[in-house]
Amino acid sequence: MDFDAAAKTGDQDAAAWAEWMKDELTQQMVGVTAGTSRATVRTVGVHDAKVIKGPIRAVALDIMLELEATHVKEAGKKVNGIARLVLKTEDALDMLRVVEVQWPEHHPFSHQQSMDDITFAVQQTLDSALAAVLNNVLWNVERHSMDMM
Repeated sequence: MDFDAAAKTGDQDAAAWAEWMKDELTQQMVGVTAGTSRATVRTVGVHDAKVIKGPIRAVALDIMLELEATHVKEAGKKVNGIARLVLKTEDALDMLRVVEVQWPEHHPFSHQQSMDDITFAVQQTLDSALAAVLNNVLWNVERHSMDMM
């Protein structure tokens, strides 16, 4: 369910659920920090999200998270980007991955290696940091769905 599309359909239940889900994702997913010894990444916003809701729970999520990243060798410099996080449920197993990372073409860092380190931190640690948070989101979706029945 695309948040904007749900609001445009006129379906009040779908629009209300989409708005609740957008609020839930923003509350839970913003402020999560991950990183390596060289780079730190923090989620600063939910740019967009598409949610496929099953009868009780969300069975797939496609979330575009806004990021802020720093590198230890370039103190005081930050870069903002977008990470695409995908969750799919198959055979009762939730699979979560960062599938895409977008950075601005021109970044404030002196060395390309800094951007490579930051991208590595996103791809290798952010999905793990978000997994526990997303688990809470999924439980809240189930509770909310049961309350709506």
